[in-house]
Amino acid sequence: MVVLDYFEILDNFNKWLSDLQLKIYRRIEELEKALDDKYQAISGTIMRRSLEVSITREDIFAVFDFIELLEMKILVSSSIDHIFDSNTFDLGSRSVNLAFDRLKERIQLYQEDLSKQIQKFSASEKKRLNEAYHCTRDWCYFSVVINSVVALEFRLLELLKKENQQHLASFNDDFRFTFGQLIDIYLNNKTKFNNIVPKKFDNQLRLCNSYRILSAHAKDEEVNANDAQAILNLTLSFLLDDRCRL
Repeated sequence: MVVLDYFEILDNFNKWLSDLQLKIYRRIEELEKALDDKYQAISGTIMRRSLEVSITREDIFAVFDFIELLEMKILVSSSIDHIFDSNTFDLGSRSVNLAFDRLKERIQLYQEDLSKQIQKFSASEKKRLNEAYHCTRDWCYFSVVINSVVALEFRLLELLKKENQQHLASFNDDFRFTFGQLIDIYLNNKTKFNNIVPKKFDNQLRLCNSYRILSAHAKDEEVNANDAQAILNLTLSFLLDDRCRL
């Protein structure tokens, strides 16, 4: 099983789509050849190729769902549906190729904005958010919360070091803090850090930390899909806010 790196895909979106296009084109060509040759195991071939194409379709939609999480909207669902429409397949590999080309043309219109959006994240944040998103799709809600909030912790630590590293070091000169400690340091010393974090995030930081604690420690509490999605959304709201950029 290949684990998708959604940030890496968005960095090279059209290349990723082109690779998928080539794979599907070859699969359909194989299927067409099997039909022409009256291949004995044709029903098995059709089932196997259909399954692979279905998985590819889900991968594409997962990428666009991820883009929406990054507070961007790309209106291409009809283009994706057209690629995998049975009528398109009935017309053969050329028809599928044309449908893919139309989708890539639309994506190209958004590529610059996408690149700007993903530049807002550090490598450490990307790694955690990528894992968090995979966990939402696998129903691993404790893990969604933990990975989301760790990305938030990375950003808050770097923001405070950027604004007043000397003052932050006065609490611990090797900058080892729990997330809760980091939040308290900031909220109790806002002026020292030039009020770098917008006020609307004060309570959100505490909320995210409380969910991190009950997700990472032996607490008799459940985290459901709505809880996990809310924490991921709050994390992204913070990380994407231009006032919280590094």
